[in-house]
Amino acid sequence: MFTLTTWNVNGIRARLPRLLAWLEIAQPDILCLQETKIDNEGFETIAATQVKKLGYEVAHYGEEKGKANYGFNGVAILSRVGIKNVEAGLRHGKNEDPDARFIWAECGGVLVASAYTPNGREVGHDHYFYKLNWLDWLKKSVAKRLADGVKKIAVVGDFNVAPTGIDVWNEKAYKGKTHTSDDERKAWSGVVKAGLTDVFRYKHPKAENIFTFWDYTNMKFQNNQGMRIDHILASEDLVKKLAWTTVDLNARKDKFISPSNSSSKSDDNKPSDHAPVIAAFK
Repeated sequence: MFTLTTWNVNGIRARLPRLLAWLEIAQPDILCLQETKIDNEGFETIAATQVKKLGYEVAHYGEEKGKANYGFNGVAILSRVGIKNVEAGLRHGKNEDPDARFIWAECGGVLVASAYTPNGREVGHDHYFYKLNWLDWLKKSVAKRLADGVKKIAVVGDFNVAPTGIDVWNEKAYKGKTHTSDDERKAWSGVVKAGLTDVFRYKHPKAENIFTFWDYTNMKFQNNQGMRIDHILASEDLVKKLAWTTVDLNARKDKFISPSNSSSKSDDNKPSDHAPVIAAFK
């Protein structure tokens, strides 16, 4: 059995103590990170050395210093079942994503992608159409990999889309806003229909009030006013071996204790506004 996890950490500098503590406890075989908010050199200096001590190989793709989006975006794959054939960036034909939002790698015989879909900002904004195009590129990239004969594919990450009404705490509260618009849901569905399955919904087709993101404001997490926008999408060969999947709410709580240092807090700052999503495969 191996476990695959996705987690938007909302800044590796702020979240490293919590990440290391969580890795000690959860020990996933593969962990995909989003929104590292750092360049490759910085990630290597700040995080990779400590992560490697826990037995993980690392592939990271971050914004270069001097670019307009430096300090934003950034994706990584951590694996203790090997990493090879790393490919950074999302491309389709002449289209190439200008941001550091996507990375492929082969880990233990599975082609894994860590994806950070554009937020969209607001319906009708240029960034909204960038988001729709980005999801279309992703759909075509997945379809090509499957057509090329890759059987085991997992595309995971922060998709910034709540697929259905039960994936938000209040559908009316999001009417006319990003993450729940018809066009975004259609674009996300296109990625799935390319040959993938939302493993959480596969195991829990009617589960309500299970979310992965809660805004920091107005006690949203404490009141469970969130959205399910972080997903693990898997190809048929993996879904056949799916054992279980869950959202780790403990990692989103304010207090989180490292087992190697139980007498003190493992972090002196806020948690990420996202929780890890975990899937185990036989």
